[in-house]
Amino acid sequence: MKPLLKNYLHKFSKKPFLILYSLFVLISALFFIMGYRYYNYEKEILLNERFDFLAVLSDYKQSLITAWLDERNNHLEVLKANTPVAEKITNLIYPAYIPDDLINWFDALKRQYQYEEIILVSLSDNIIKNHSTANFRLNAADSALCRIALTSNSVKFSDSDSEFAGKDKIKFYVPLNNSENISQNKAMVLIFTVNADSVFKRLLKAYVYKIKSLEFEIVKSLEDEIVYLFSSDTTKDTKNTNSEIVLLKGKIIKGHEGFVEAFDNNNNEVIAYVQSVPQTFWVLISKMDKEEFNKPINELAKIVIGTLIFADLLFALILFLIWKKSIAVNFKKAQGAEIERVKSEVRFETLVKGVKEYAIFILDANGVILSWNSGAEKIKGYKEEEIIGRHFSIFYPQEDIEMDKPSKALASAEEKGSYAEEGWRLKKDGSKFWSNVVISALKDNDGKVYGFLKLTRDMTEKRNLEKSIISSRDFHLKLFSDFPNPVWRSGKDGKCDYFNKAWLDLTGRKLEDEIGDGWLQNVHPDDRIQTYNVFKEAVINKNKFVIEYRIKNYKNEYKWLIDYGIPFYNIDGELSGYLGSCFEIDDRKKYEETINLLLRISEKLYSSLEIDQILDALVNESINLVKAESGFAAVLENDEFITRRYYNKDHWEYLKLNWKKNSEFCSTLKSNTEGYLTENNFIDLNPSSEVFNKYSVKHSVAIPLFGSDGEMNGFFQIHNKKNGADFNESELNLLKSLAHNASISLTKSLSIERLRKTELQLRDSESELRQLAAQLQNAREIERHHIAREIHDELGQIFTGINLNILVLRDALEQNINYDKESILNEILDVKKLVDKGIQSVRDIAEGLRSYVLEHLGLIPAVEEYCKEFQRVSNIKCIITSNANDLIISEEKKISLYRIIQEALTNVMRHSRASEIKLSFITSNEYFDLTIEDNGIGFKINPQSKNKTFGILGMKERTMSLNGNLSITNKNGNETGTIVKISIPLKKLINNGNDL
Repeated sequence: MKPLLKNYLHKFSKKPFLILYSLFVLISALFFIMGYRYYNYEKEILLNERFDFLAVLSDYKQSLITAWLDERNNHLEVLKANTPVAEKITNLIYPAYIPDDLINWFDALKRQYQYEEIILVSLSDNIIKNHSTANFRLNAADSALCRIALTSNSVKFSDSDSEFAGKDKIKFYVPLNNSENISQNKAMVLIFTVNADSVFKRLLKAYVYKIKSLEFEIVKSLEDEIVYLFSSDTTKDTKNTNSEIVLLKGKIIKGHEGFVEAFDNNNNEVIAYVQSVPQTFWVLISKMDKEEFNKPINELAKIVIGTLIFADLLFALILFLIWKKSIAVNFKKAQGAEIERVKSEVRFETLVKGVKEYAIFILDANGVILSWNSGAEKIKGYKEEEIIGRHFSIFYPQEDIEMDKPSKALASAEEKGSYAEEGWRLKKDGSKFWSNVVISALKDNDGKVYGFLKLTRDMTEKRNLEKSIISSRDFHLKLFSDFPNPVWRSGKDGKCDYFNKAWLDLTGRKLEDEIGDGWLQNVHPDDRIQTYNVFKEAVINKNKFVIEYRIKNYKNEYKWLIDYGIPFYNIDGELSGYLGSCFEIDDRKKYEETINLLLRISEKLYSSLEIDQILDALVNESINLVKAESGFAAVLENDEFITRRYYNKDHWEYLKLNWKKNSEFCSTLKSNTEGYLTENNFIDLNPSSEVFNKYSVKHSVAIPLFGSDGEMNGFFQIHNKKNGADFNESELNLLKSLAHNASISLTKSLSIERLRKTELQLRDSESELRQLAAQLQNAREIERHHIAREIHDELGQIFTGINLNILVLRDALEQNINYDKESILNEILDVKKLVDKGIQSVRDIAEGLRSYVLEHLGLIPAVEEYCKEFQRVSNIKCIITSNANDLIISEEKKISLYRIIQEALTNVMRHSRASEIKLSFITSNEYFDLTIEDNGIGFKINPQSKNKTFGILGMKERTMSLNGNLSITNKNGNETGTIVKISIPLKKLINNGNDL
């Protein structure tokens, strides 16, 4: 258990300790950052407090000095204003004699105000009285200030300006000339001198805060000399002229105006506050030792550092307890893991010994065999007791031993961790086998190699198989080299390493120019990037691919290739590279381009329904397709092929040509259903050859356009190629393909045009039917009125007469009137006449409604009967000819023909002014033709009014009901008569019934 614990502590505890140590360092750094930021924050507050403290003390001392100066000025102003004293002093005759009262007064001033000297000076700078213990002499500054004081009549202070200040004493100059009793020549000046040190010592040392290093100094600068008015340092040399040493040597503290951090004349590091004294050129210096100044800050630093140390120690203790607990917990896990590891090693050793396909054994650090498994015994031939303790070099051939390969293998495994190779090895019986060897270094906890694990596999069979594969590949490479189509091969990185002879012959380049990515240089620039991307994507995804691209051949011409590439694998199923073969598809691509061009043109043709647009597009695209100069297209209109435009050299010109449908040109074109090349004989077939002479047409190709019913709907001609060459069969085939699509589009447009016309005709027919229906209704009403009038006027009178005659006979019988027989017979005859007349009237009415002759005898007899009556009424001669007497027709159709004839004869009678009418009934094999001719003035009605003539409208509708055609024309075209012709198919008239 102890070795296990030691191993765990040595091996496992390092990692959690490192983690906890890193955590400790991180938290300590956080504590330091927080403490540092807190320290800086509090430090700034304390510094500001210390600066404020020193500034307040300095301001206080400055105020004391200012108050002393103000007090002294006020006293002297009072003295100057004391006129009696001034008059008394200025009236002194003998300067040597001074009254006792003035002397006493001077003494009192000296005692009261601590004046050191009181000097009385005359206007001429003579000292009248020197009330001091020492000799006093006026200097230039004294003389100047005396004059200024007298001139300005005000008290003057020597240190108000450095120009007049002295270095020893402070002087006040009081003029005595403000009284009217003092003459100008008697004006005097009192000079009071003060020892500054004695005065300021009292002021600056009063109420001083109890800080040992706190000092105050008042200095003034006279030329290059610094004079101390007061200093706590009594040893200070007030006559030292080196201002940098006498004062302060340091730097200004940023952010705190007036404060400096410097060394004083005693070379002590201090913090000083420098400020000027009002009304003077004095400088007040308040200073404190830097150590004393920073004492609160240093104490703060000690507190912060102590707190941080305590927090780190406390946190370290907590982490130590956590680490100790982790060791205890993890030790149990490690103990269990160690037990499992031992079990696993036992299982692994058992497993290794059971492996028979691999030789697995352990070597010591020197290569001596320590273990042996059944696989090793099977492959090597040695038993465990035979091989344990022997060096593993026993398996190496002699030549490998001479090259020291065993030692080098162990050294490489020790250096790199593992070593792998394939080579020949020896069995116990001395035979060789090809082996795959892996040697792995075994290391202890300190990383020291204590042995090796060696794994050996017999690869002899696989090597022999690979040899056969290589031999087979060499054969296939020879086969690829002789293959008629281009073939290439690449490695698994996509770099080509082989091209066969067909490829090199195609490109005209050398193999070294093609290998790698060199073959891409011969690919068309427009295809190069796409080809490369497709190939690389297939290599990355290990997929097969197909791609088409253009490549430059040995003639420097680009040809289309289709390239099929597939991955190929080695015997282990690993990708070895790609293999591809190519086929030239240049003709196919050109064909596809032509097809796409034709499809585009066809789409353009199909996009329009207008015939003229289709024909124009057909001519334009045909000219562009075969690179011609000019051409035209014609379409069938009313049995003629008509063209109105001619395209000549990029512009359209007006050109109207027409060809009869059955002309030689059209018949020849129709017989050549797929078009023909004219070869200079088109002029003989063309009725407008002079137009073609105008455009210098030398070569022409003509293509017919057929409809779905096989009839030719149009054609187009293309003239003169731009290069002057003849049209060839290939171009003729292109135009045939284009003509096929154009025929479909043209047929569609013609059908739509016919549908439009049919629709218009249907609309006209509907309008005519409505008009006819209204006319028929009107005719019925007129007929009813006519019948009613006939019945009322004629039959009514007849029946009334019959009724009267019968009443006469009845009355005679009732009244027994004797009539003779003759009278009765006369009455009866009168009644009979009336009855006969009524019967005839009924027959006439019935005949007007329905012809009896038509119903029982047929159409021609009825027409003959009607013509007799017509001739009697109109005095127009009627001539009838017929070969249709035996024709059988239905009752309904006879009535329609009869009504048509009635209407035609009525129109002749009303409008023609004719004297003769000819009616002919002619039958042929297919048609029944009815013709009515007159010799009148002719037919002048226009087509618009024709549709509004109800008589003709009725004739037209009845003819259409018989599926016939009606035509009304003027005879000979010169208005000498009118011809009405009706043509009806016989099969529509034939029926089993009465004869015609």
